[in-house]
Amino acid sequence: MWQLKKYSWHLFLSLFTFIILGSFIARGYTFPVGNHYTHVPQIKSMLNPELYTNDYYVQEMLKFTPRYYYQYLIYFLSKVTGSISLTYLIFYLISFISFIWGLSAISKIFTPSKISATVLIFLSLTSYTLMGYLKLFPNTPIPATFAMSLTVWGFYFCFRQRWIIGYLFFGIASILQFLVGVLPGVMMIPIMLIEVIKNQKVKQFNFWGEVNQLGEVKSQNSKVKNITQLIHIMLVEARKNQKFKQVKSFGKVNPFGEVKSQNLQVKSITKLMNCRLRYELIFLVIIPLIILFGFACLVYLPMVLTGTTSTNKLTNEEFVFIYGWVRNPHHIIPAYWNWKSRLDFICFILGGCLCIHQIDIAKSEYFWQQWRTEKNFSHKYSFPEVEIGKIKEKKVREKNLSFADVRCLEKWKFYLIIAESIFALFLGYIFVEIYPLALFAKLQLARTVPFAQLMIFIAVGVLVNQLYQQRNLGVGLLLIIALILPVPYQGICFFILSLGLFFRERWRYKLIVWLMLFGWLIFYLLHPPIDSIVNRFFVMPGLFLVLIFPFMLDEVDVAIAQKNLMTFSLAIATSLVFVLGLFEALPGKILEVFKQQVKFNRVPQDEVTKLALRFREISHKDDVILIPPFVSNFQFFSERAVIVDFKHFPQTDRGIREWKNRMEDVFGVPLNDKLAVGAMEILFPQQTGKELVNVVKKYGAEYILTRVDWHGDIQGKVLDKEGKWVIFQINSD
Repeated sequence: MWQLKKYSWHLFLSLFTFIILGSFIARGYTFPVGNHYTHVPQIKSMLNPELYTNDYYVQEMLKFTPRYYYQYLIYFLSKVTGSISLTYLIFYLISFISFIWGLSAISKIFTPSKISATVLIFLSLTSYTLMGYLKLFPNTPIPATFAMSLTVWGFYFCFRQRWIIGYLFFGIASILQFLVGVLPGVMMIPIMLIEVIKNQKVKQFNFWGEVNQLGEVKSQNSKVKNITQLIHIMLVEARKNQKFKQVKSFGKVNPFGEVKSQNLQVKSITKLMNCRLRYELIFLVIIPLIILFGFACLVYLPMVLTGTTSTNKLTNEEFVFIYGWVRNPHHIIPAYWNWKSRLDFICFILGGCLCIHQIDIAKSEYFWQQWRTEKNFSHKYSFPEVEIGKIKEKKVREKNLSFADVRCLEKWKFYLIIAESIFALFLGYIFVEIYPLALFAKLQLARTVPFAQLMIFIAVGVLVNQLYQQRNLGVGLLLIIALILPVPYQGICFFILSLGLFFRERWRYKLIVWLMLFGWLIFYLLHPPIDSIVNRFFVMPGLFLVLIFPFMLDEVDVAIAQKNLMTFSLAIATSLVFVLGLFEALPGKILEVFKQQVKFNRVPQDEVTKLALRFREISHKDDVILIPPFVSNFQFFSERAVIVDFKHFPQTDRGIREWKNRMEDVFGVPLNDKLAVGAMEILFPQQTGKELVNVVKKYGAEYILTRVDWHGDIQGKVLDKEGKWVIFQINSD
């Protein structure tokens, strides 16, 4: 998207500032929300050890868990900045820049077009899948967000066949969010093996001639003659200085300085070359894997050694039931995904495969450069005045054939990653629902779907550029619109559009295809909720316009001075809005819009949050309170220990067992898989006040958060009240 050679440094900096800050504001940012209520309490405890001393969840998460490195990353910078919210904003901005720049670099591999990079970045920032309920890059600072900003660079370097650097990025990502780093690294292993073997064969052919299926050098009669002639030339030159010199490394020479037949020496050189290439092949494959699994071991081995996991405290069936069916069915259990989600996924994958089939990435500037590089490499090792006739023609023919196969090979990589994602979902179904294994529940194999999405988005970006070159940009815009529609219209519309594009040159009755497309579009416009329309047709276009600005800057035919003035003005305006918005110094209406988009330190105004903030002021830091387990923000804002919270799920075997016991005590029934789908809101009000008081006394708490219409009969002092929500203080006797 950005080319340093094309722009001056000040224009590049202005363009960079506008795109980053403009897209950041247009897309939105929220902290704290959702997962922060479970991530931040332990970080607060690290900063202030007096907090949450009696909270079992926080104490368990302070042990070595998959979030260990992430927690310390936030902790160390928070000690410097003095603010957790500012720390998260800094890391998110860095991750946002890395993610956008990485996607731009990936797009440039397949096409130098700016419109392709725009489409890829836009779709990646707005994507969402219900197969696992995941976003490729969430608009909130969580471990998956930070890890994904590194993972895209792993893909970039792997596509450039710089495997060691690529797997280094995957490895670093894994210590921030284990699955976001490990899963793409595993998915790229088959591609790495194929590419390394192919490149080794190309090197062998360039230097020695033909090779067999095992990569070993065949009979080298023509090449042996070339080597013999080369040695002859070298010896003729050497004879001028030292007559009748014998070169022991190549055998005997006759009085005329000519080299005799050296079958034994040639065989030795051939064996040596084969041995070197085999070790090089092993090196290129093994080192990246050592890097990836070495970083993974930095997470897993300390957990095993400290006894936080793999302790046999939970059987496979128990773990899958508690972690999968009860706590995370939306991420793990295929049965949880309804028919709309499955239909959308199937149509999306089929449409993506049709798009991949239609793209032509052989025109990419990178692949032309790669071909020239291979050509120069071949010339580097050729012998002048030696290769003639049929041998030279054969090399040129082989080289042209290998370049013609580049397009198919790269498209095949996309197909393979998509197929791996589908296979991973199948494995998840088999080893979670049919034969429960804890390992597959922990892997959350639905997390492979976003990487399949990324491959399809790359193809869509290239296809939109091709359509633009063919003056069919309107069709390309329809593709983009289809991919931001809600489920299941997204997959269906995308598939029909892709099908129409596939048949547009093969089917005479094109009008029928376009009528079907417009029919689906009208059906969508008549049926979705109003808030969905507002978000997709007012907010998202703003993001798209910001990202496409570099493309428009190149296409608009105006003076360079006017382009510079426009870019500088937008960069300054965006920077002022961003800085003044963070300090709440913008004018009224503008500030309201900014706060709606960028929630730097969000404090909800609901009744529970207000009670939590007041409870923090009137209670002691060591106090423990019983809350309804589905109220997850109370612990965060009150900074007090709670007996149990549904979303506060420990990542240790001991903690999981304790979580299960506490949940059963609060609800008075055995743990079941209905808790995540509304059962908690029914069971908690059904508990009597006396039963809740018994739970409070069992775990050494003194307070209960509930509603007056649920448990108004509790025998205790009303400490505070907000609306229907009330905090009771229970006597210790």
